[in-house]
Amino acid sequence: MSLVICSNNFKDGTIARQRNSIENAFSFRNGLSSTYTIPPNSQVALQSAKLNIDGKVVYSRNNNPFYQYFGKILDLDGETSPQIEETTSHPLLVQLADSTEIKEQSPTDFANTLQDRLNETIYHPNVKNQITVETLKNASSLDFRGYKITYDQVNAETNNIPTQAFKQWFRKDGVYAEPTSDFFSYAGGVFQRNGSSSEYDVCAGINTQYPLNLGGGAMEVNISHGNADVNASGTQVEFAVGLSRFVNNVNKDGYITPTYFDGSANEELGYLNQLPLIDFGVGFNYDGDLVCFHTTWIDRGGGEGALRIEEVEYWNNASSTYSGAGGRINSTTGQYTKIKFEAEGERMKAQIYNASTTAWETITSYLADQSKDSMFTPINQAQWCLHPVFTIGYSDENTAGKLEFHLYHGIDVVGYDPTKEYKGGWFETMELFGKDEWCEDVEKRLFNQTNDATAYAQLNTNASGGVDFDHVLILKESDIYTPSDRANARDLLGFNRDIVDTPTYTPVGSQAIFESEKTPSLINNMSLFVRLNNLGQSVLNAYTGFRSKIISHLVNLETAVGIVSYEPSNLIWLDLNNPAEMNITDFDISVNYINEQYATIVSGDSIICLYFREKPKM
Repeated sequence: MSLVICSNNFKDGTIARQRNSIENAFSFRNGLSSTYTIPPNSQVALQSAKLNIDGKVVYSRNNNPFYQYFGKILDLDGETSPQIEETTSHPLLVQLADSTEIKEQSPTDFANTLQDRLNETIYHPNVKNQITVETLKNASSLDFRGYKITYDQVNAETNNIPTQAFKQWFRKDGVYAEPTSDFFSYAGGVFQRNGSSSEYDVCAGINTQYPLNLGGGAMEVNISHGNADVNASGTQVEFAVGLSRFVNNVNKDGYITPTYFDGSANEELGYLNQLPLIDFGVGFNYDGDLVCFHTTWIDRGGGEGALRIEEVEYWNNASSTYSGAGGRINSTTGQYTKIKFEAEGERMKAQIYNASTTAWETITSYLADQSKDSMFTPINQAQWCLHPVFTIGYSDENTAGKLEFHLYHGIDVVGYDPTKEYKGGWFETMELFGKDEWCEDVEKRLFNQTNDATAYAQLNTNASGGVDFDHVLILKESDIYTPSDRANARDLLGFNRDIVDTPTYTPVGSQAIFESEKTPSLINNMSLFVRLNNLGQSVLNAYTGFRSKIISHLVNLETAVGIVSYEPSNLIWLDLNNPAEMNITDFDISVNYINEQYATIVSGDSIICLYFREKPKM
């Protein structure tokens, strides 16, 4: 039996890491001045290890996920309203890493990562990119004591009329081709049907450049004013304008809709053909009737149901200018020149401008105690990112109808792209991940079922013009905020509570600030292993599924910081599989995590002692 002592050349306390060096504390090679001979049929075991472990934030995708939530704050007793099924919101998973790679970061670098991930996974356009994370320091000693998470909102109503092209949103033959210049055009805020496309009853486009500001934002569309003519006298044509989430996929019939959408209801609105998906819409059908509609959930019983477009019976709503009319109003004179949508928190309002009276007239607006089918359903989390949808029919009197933006309060979200994961809204990202059943779970709740009498109080904006929602951090699995599977970040972020639903300070405006209640742990809680890379032992690492050169698990060094030592109570001897003697000129040692990644939290002076012996005879 013989003992071999291996070490890098750093001194304790040295923190510099040169990744290409052969003398890193976590990976080093000791060259020998003369050949070392290992007898045939030998074995190796770890005798001891002495390491210097930095205090860093160590995490991976498989540990420390948590959730954030933006909506009506829930009652934690599980019995008092509101509970999750009585809201329009859903917990949002925050994965701190995208892959199985283990991350090792300073508190400052981790704060930057946390900030990026919170912004990526909040999805609400008014909050996206408005979250900041800072490290907290002790005022006297500047010692790290946690994190400060600040949520804010975009409240300014900026007129951002889209400059980018519309995407094709509906076509009777189910063909969706880009570019769409053969079907319609868009320039200078004007959307125009191609007059040569008479074989199609309806053309439709969606513009995804800017999601609508839900904190008091508006969209005004000219219909017989300026460059628009779809409702002008003598050129009236069937049309609809509105707002919709974006959908990346097509259904089995070739239409762009959610997987749980049923398009058969559109015929009830008097349109010649199936309308494209529009979550909140207003238009004139082929009879000249003013039609208002939205997407709602139809419950067919037995757990069956679907999202569908349903008419809003605005004439039955006391908020409407046309309350008591007994049915749809009809326009044959072209006096209506503009349509406007206004979003305030969860509330959506529709108005139309009457040039005869020079006044905006309310089509429908949220009003407590009114029937749910007489006003728009609340804007739910699947609809947080709403985009303009324009659709124009065809008639002999107007073969190339035009709609025109008059005003659009879109939010210019940096990097916004609903066709990419995390870059668009919640629905869009969940659809791309194949998790749109979570969106379905939200949209089938009672607030979205107009045939159910259960009232829902739609939230407005706050005093600062922001969406009047609460922010909540879900740091442990919860039976109240569900789903919250695997949530486990309370210690990582430095909180004493599993559910953090009260800001540290009284909110100012739309801000909500959460500060760590205790100093987060900087102790590594991930296992360390020693690997002998250049000899013949063979170990199966079932986690990776491959053979490994690991010789020992450093069990006593988990949750350790500073200069620490490990000596196994029982030596684990591994065969070197050498039928003949081996002449060794160096030893290649590394310290790794379970995924075989270098543990770069190991710094300074590393000492690894190895035992070699001939395999005992049976």
